[in-house]
Amino acid sequence: MKALIFIAAIVFTSLTASAQLANTSWKGIIAAPTDVEVILRFKKDTINIVIAGTDNVIESMKYTLKGDEIIINKLSGGSPCSTDQTAVIKYVLKDSKLILIPTTDPCDERKNAWPAEGFVKE
Repeated sequence: MKALIFIAAIVFTSLTASAQLANTSWKGIIAAPTDVEVILRFKKDTINIVIAGTDNVIESMKYTLKGDEIIINKLSGGSPCSTDQTAVIKYVLKDSKLILIPTTDPCDERKNAWPAEGFVKE
């Protein structure tokens, strides 16, 4: 019985984390390579980076959540990152802000693009 409760708690925690980001949008400035105001649009399993005020998607990535980490792979876009380069990014939700902290990313351009001040929820 304890094992069943433990498994249910893990599944609930995972679903809660996914629900925190899925179908949300976050506005901020990324270095791509110069500063660009963008919107991160989280869908069920993809993130689209859109230039603010337009529908111009500059990068599309597949993501999964594991605890407080987002695991991403590029699907398409203008960055020099390869589609086979997996990034692991810690995320923190605090005061209506999304802060992304790269932990592992073989693509320096993507690793250095995330703003330290984070993104504001739209």
